[in-house]
Amino acid sequence: MKVYNPNANCPKCGYTTVTTHYLGLYLTRCCQRCGSTWEERPLDYGHIVDADQMVENPTTACGTLTPACWCGERLISVGTTAHYECPKHGQDYMDVMNLAEETPTTTTPMPEYGALPVPKCWCGLELNVCGIPDFLGDSGPESICTVHYECSEHGTDYQRKPYAGIAISGKARSGKSTLADMLVQKLGGDWHVESLSDAVVEELAIELWSRPQYDYGLDHLMGCINRNKESYRYQLIALGQKRRAEDPDYWIKRLPCNPNAIIPNCRFANEKKYFQDRHFYLIRVESMAEIREARGCPDLDDPSETELDTVPLHEWDFVVYNNKLLKYLEWQAGCIATVIKNGRRA
Repeated sequence: MKVYNPNANCPKCGYTTVTTHYLGLYLTRCCQRCGSTWEERPLDYGHIVDADQMVENPTTACGTLTPACWCGERLISVGTTAHYECPKHGQDYMDVMNLAEETPTTTTPMPEYGALPVPKCWCGLELNVCGIPDFLGDSGPESICTVHYECSEHGTDYQRKPYAGIAISGKARSGKSTLADMLVQKLGGDWHVESLSDAVVEELAIELWSRPQYDYGLDHLMGCINRNKESYRYQLIALGQKRRAEDPDYWIKRLPCNPNAIIPNCRFANEKKYFQDRHFYLIRVESMAEIREARGCPDLDDPSETELDTVPLHEWDFVVYNNKLLKYLEWQAGCIATVIKNGRRA
């Protein structure tokens, strides 16, 4: 390539009027008569390699034989060692991975919006959008939107419930009352125990108090029954069955069922359903027969002891195993209290 000559004539027609344009690396000369163009090397540039050193580069726009960078710019020979450099990228003319850095991008940044909160059920699962919007058309700008949220486990019952309390089920001497007392201590606040058997004990005490041999106070007699329930167990069961035969919900109706109540003796299916419908936590206490017998109560073949035995364990919010030391039961009570304080199911 020739060095720029301001007095050069057109090599094709010999016309003397030639224009010059600088386009990045070389000078482009153009004849004003025939329109022929050619390139010349600027005076301040390094030596361009001779034609016999040039290699074919498919990235050049014109397809001429010339060493070129990946960006399309022709390389120049620099220094006594005659190494190549790109006017834009220096010696990185083989690094095609840098092409992305040179790609022009929009100068208008996209606005950044905070992520929308994901609606969730009280159990923690993300809600699914169900239904489609129905528009009223010409009747007005309003529309009827049937789109609604559903939980994959609880359906449309996904809003957090103000759980009324805790209902505990289990056989006699399985540790229901002990667990209830532990939960009251660990939950604190206004959590308290309300027992279904309190009303049974009260009615039995009133019935016994009316007999001549019981000449002491009613409160004393109720305390005596509570302290010796094993001695009065069959009488309590008989009275309970008698009232349940008249009305299955008789004892439930006698229960105050205040907020944050812990019921330590849920024994029948209708009682379980009653507490479940009122969003109580349901706890099942399991204990081996030989351990319960060692605690002073053998297995009794009575519906109050067996009716809920066939309920699948997954229908209970918590299942507690009380076959070991008391501290293990207390540890389980602490875990349950932590979950309940967070307002969630297990």
